[in-house]
Amino acid sequence: MTIQTVPSKTPRLTKYHEGSGLTIVKLADCSFEDAVSWYIRLQQSNPLFISLGIVGIKLQKYAEFIAKVGTMFPYNIAAIDDSGKIEGMFISCYLSEVDDSKLSGGAKEHWKLFKEVDKAMQSVFQCQERILTSVIIAMMPKYQAKGLFKELSTVQGDLAAAEGIQRFMSFTANPNFMRAYQKMISPRTKLSKTLAENLFESRPSIVNRDLLPRYTQSSILPADMTFLALDLASLIEVPAPKIIIGMAGPPPTSEYVARSSQYSRL
Repeated sequence: MTIQTVPSKTPRLTKYHEGSGLTIVKLADCSFEDAVSWYIRLQQSNPLFISLGIVGIKLQKYAEFIAKVGTMFPYNIAAIDDSGKIEGMFISCYLSEVDDSKLSGGAKEHWKLFKEVDKAMQSVFQCQERILTSVIIAMMPKYQAKGLFKELSTVQGDLAAAEGIQRFMSFTANPNFMRAYQKMISPRTKLSKTLAENLFESRPSIVNRDLLPRYTQSSILPADMTFLALDLASLIEVPAPKIIIGMAGPPPTSEYVARSSQYSRL
């Protein structure tokens, strides 16, 4: 795969995050080998990766692909410790700009998931506007629950907005991730653990027809976000049905998140 880094309108980034003790930098300024190693550490026990056969050398190759995708876009970032080791990362991309022709097997199937969700979300918007798609946002377990998720999200949101990006999409099979994202961008809405789990335990048709509209109308979900439930098994080959939910809206800039927090206190 030939990689061409997109010229950036933003300066070199160095931002210390007190809660985690990590420093956020642009991924392009990190060691490529360390980025690959971090992704392998993160995914080597992932049940989906194991079921798709993305293990061993196949995981190594896919991690190299993901790291290369990360370097293509100037708003992708990493959180590093004092020694420069990557402990967290946020990668997003325009899928249409990525050459995935050399992917095969489980890696190709996993990447296909991003493309299928993107296509489904585009059909919901029914517009020509491109959507920036989240590929991975995660940190090692010892750095979780320290505010790093919000910091990575808003830092990338600011960088993406500086590049003129207006629409951002992510998806998840984890109700806790959905709640964390909803709480960050719209703390005045209250998606409880029970309601979130109910979304992922119901059929996509019921979620899309009944639950999501009801939750939005009741201000349980933010009105400026679009949500779509999909059956994972209908998108890629997986051993069992599983619900994933796509979430799209404005990039989570620091200004956007701060404004939402102010509204929640009114």
